[in-house]
Amino acid sequence: MVGAESASGAGMRAEFTQVKPKVVTAAIQEDSGDDDDDDVYADVVFTQTKMVQVHKHKVSTGLRNQAITMLKKKGKALKSHTLELAAMQMAADPFAKIKGLLQGLIERLLKEATDEATQKGWCDTELGKAETDRSFRHQDVERLSADIGTLEATKATLEETQKNLKQDIKDLNTAWQEATTQRNSEKATNKATLEAAGEGLAALKQAIEVLEDFYRKSSRATTSLVQASPVDQDMAGAGTGGFAGAYKGNQAQAGGILGMLATIQSDFERTISMTSESEETAHRDYVKFDIETKSSVAAQTLALKRTDEEHATTSNDLATALSDLKENQKLLDSSLKTLEALRPACIDTGMTWDEKVAKRDAEIAALKDALCTLDEEDKDVPECRGKFFLQK
Repeated sequence: MVGAESASGAGMRAEFTQVKPKVVTAAIQEDSGDDDDDDVYADVVFTQTKMVQVHKHKVSTGLRNQAITMLKKKGKALKSHTLELAAMQMAADPFAKIKGLLQGLIERLLKEATDEATQKGWCDTELGKAETDRSFRHQDVERLSADIGTLEATKATLEETQKNLKQDIKDLNTAWQEATTQRNSEKATNKATLEAAGEGLAALKQAIEVLEDFYRKSSRATTSLVQASPVDQDMAGAGTGGFAGAYKGNQAQAGGILGMLATIQSDFERTISMTSESEETAHRDYVKFDIETKSSVAAQTLALKRTDEEHATTSNDLATALSDLKENQKLLDSSLKTLEALRPACIDTGMTWDEKVAKRDAEIAALKDALCTLDEEDKDVPECRGKFFLQK
């Protein structure tokens, strides 16, 4: 069937014969190593028996192909799926919808930029809070760990001091008990010695006094005894004689006997003197030892009491520090989990924020270039004539 169409704007006609279409090309070529960036997009055509193309349609098709080529090149350079998809949609959609498509893409990218700027602000705030919290918690954990190490060392030192003080007190008490037992025994022995020596000396002095008095009186005796002694009677009865005359004792042996008794008296006196001196020295030494030992025990007992108090305080501080460390470790773990939760949305995005902004700006600029290229014919996009959109 032959159809005729009048192009009122240009006064020209195009006649077509509808036959079975033969597709030459229908989309943008796939990116390959053999692609030439200078290739210009070619639209789908039909086999025609005769063609007289209206001028306006020819210009519009050329501008569309030019815009598609621009987006194709820019999409390849930027590795932008958005621009490549836009080029494919421009090739598939009717010409009338292309400018609306580009406008929509531009508006969508601008909205994404606004949304992501808001998200970046949120991410920066949340990341800052989480990182600050993590830093504080990490410092607290390190400080508490150091404090715990110091407290544990102090506690161990105090326990060793407690052990030594208890042993010293025990040793002092044992030494005092042994010295006291020994002193009591020595005192009892000395007392018995002094009593025995004193009694012996008193008896000896009395005996010496009796003998001296006897020998002194008997040496001056002139009469015989009124009554004979039993010895004399026995001697007389035996026919061996008997005592006759005044008895004067053995004056020749008196000096020897009294001398021997004097020596014994000297021994008693020396024993009493030495024992008394030894007892006095032992008593003096014991009193000094008793005072020093009790003073040492009191000092060591006071030191042990203070050490016990310090040990109790250190143990409480250590328990508190361990509890605080446990709580701060939980808070540190929580802050790390928060950072880990923020990572997919705020950190592991594949590119930095500046790279993402630069790429989106380049995509928007490319879309604006393509839109303004299409707008060269009818000039119905005001922004293409102003300073906001880039000019071709």
